This record gives sequence, structure tokens and C-alpha cells, in this order.
Amino acid sequence: MLLALIVLGGVVLRVRWLGEPMRWDEAATFQKYALGSIGHIVETYDRPNNQIFYSLLTHFSLGIFGHAVWVVRLVAFLAGIAIVPVSYLVARRLFDPVAGLWAA
Repeated sequence: MLLALIVLGGVVLRVRWLGEPMRWDEAATFQKYALGSIGHIVETYDRPNNQIFYSLLTHFSLGIFGHAVWVVRLVAFLAGIAIVPVSYLVARRLFDPVAGLWAA
């Protein structure tokens, strides 16, 4: 139950930031990589800002949901939510449930 509350808190905090204006690094990744073709995304690694897997997932999200700021952030939003229970599971397996809750 406590883990569910921690995850819910993470969701609430992340939802708060979905509508914020896009900053330079997000805009650059969006324009230079995510809007490009799949071939361009995979073949272009001229800056560390092109995290290829992220750019591909964002590219597909844009194709499905359209061009909106929340869509550009959707992949990071979902990964940020998923990291909370995954952290719990890893720490619980390596140590104990209390460590898992601290990790979450």
C-alpha cells in the first residue's frame, strides 16, 4: 500500500510538469532527431543529446498522438513513473522490503 502511495505521488509530481514550456534541450531533440526519419535518428549521433532509443520512442509517440509538448515528454514521463516500482523491486531483491521502500 505504501509503495502504491509513493508511485501515485510520483505520478502527481510528474503530471504537474507536463505542461511546462519546452526548454532548449527538449526542443533541440524534438526538432533535430524526433521529427526526422527513423534512418536519420539511428544514423545520426553527432551530439550526446540524441539518445537513440528515446528519440525513436518519441518519434513513434509523435506519430500516434500528434505534436504536443506532453507527447514529446511522454516517454520520459512513463519511464519516470516506472523507475519507482522498479527501484523498489531491485532494492527489495538485493536487500529487504524496507530498503525497497527507501529506494522507491
